[in-house]
Amino acid sequence: MKRWMTIAAVMALIVAACGDGDSDNTTPAVTGGGAIGDLAITEVEFGSHVTLTNLGTDPVSIEGLWLCNRPAYTELSGEVGPGASIQVEADKLGGLSADGAEAALYSSNSFGDANNMLDYVGWGTGGGRAEVAADAGLWPAGDVVAVAGAGITAPSGGASAADWS
Repeated sequence: MKRWMTIAAVMALIVAACGDGDSDNTTPAVTGGGAIGDLAITEVEFGSHVTLTNLGTDPVSIEGLWLCNRPAYTELSGEVGPGASIQVEADKLGGLSADGAEAALYSSNSFGDANNMLDYVGWGTGGGRAEVAADAGLWPAGDVVAVAGAGITAPSGGASAADWS
């Protein structure tokens, strides 16, 4: 009887620790102090790089985050200071063609799971994870940035093609 009471107490603690299910627990904790949500894709230079910018006021750890241009993926590491940017070279992302591609930021390497996508931009003919971005509520279905130069920018991040130039 004592054993069953112990098991019941442990189960109650586990349920309490998991919360009520109403909160979103899919975003990993950030050791740098800033929220992963402060990190945004802010520039794509075709054939050159993707720029990620920390739009927040605290450093953001990018350990274990992934940047994707399907089917090319690269794992990120390090930290991005407040207001600072990093560039991920195009050769790590399949070249970043101006004809059509995408850049997607993920919290893990489960790329088909909308809960793991943190930011997205598609241009030209679009990319292979546009549906995941729409499911995540990060980008309107069927929306792509028109290409009219060597790259596209959204200095404050962008949630639709209208935010990019």
